[in-house]
Amino acid sequence: MTNALFNSAAALYGIHLVQLQIPKPAIERIQGRLKDNTCATVVQYSDDCLTSADARTRLGSEEFACLAEKTIDVGYICKKCHVVFPQADACGAHQAALCFQDDSGPGRTAGDAVLKLEQKLYHCSPCKVSCSTVNEFRTHCTQERHRKAAAAAAGVADPGAFNNNTSRESPAAARLGAASRQKQAENVVFKAGHSLSATHTGN
Repeated sequence: MTNALFNSAAALYGIHLVQLQIPKPAIERIQGRLKDNTCATVVQYSDDCLTSADARTRLGSEEFACLAEKTIDVGYICKKCHVVFPQADACGAHQAALCFQDDSGPGRTAGDAVLKLEQKLYHCSPCKVSCSTVNEFRTHCTQERHRKAAAAAAGVADPGAFNNNTSRESPAAARLGAASRQKQAENVVFKAGHSLSATHTGN
């Protein structure tokens, strides 16, 4: 990830936050954290810019059971100039040479002046596969290989118990729906038979 965002020059001299190839809403959120003047040391983003709560509403119960949180380090942001470096040492050297060259007061320590940037991933525990977005994770969960791994992890003998999640119905809801449909079918048959009987009687 770091190699994809930083070329050799950027790795040495850094790259400004707004030039990072990450979603604009994520950049705006990070800028907000930089401006709130707190002692925050870590900020996270995801490629689909969803909060954990938002992601939960987009996943079925079987999908969510397989989800684990995972992060990867993206870089280290100088809180003073918002330049991002791939390594903490490079950010510290930059601050000593430029942003905090003549500053020995508060905010000079790495914990106060550097904000670590992390990308959140949607990690499938049974398959040990990470996805960048919820949609990618859901697509992964439709694959036969995932269903077998999820079933094995849950101790379920039949991988078919883990459906392809095109519908987020729980197993209980699915059974209830099937029973309801069967009852409706029985009513249709009964009414049809009753109507036919009445017709014959009338003749």
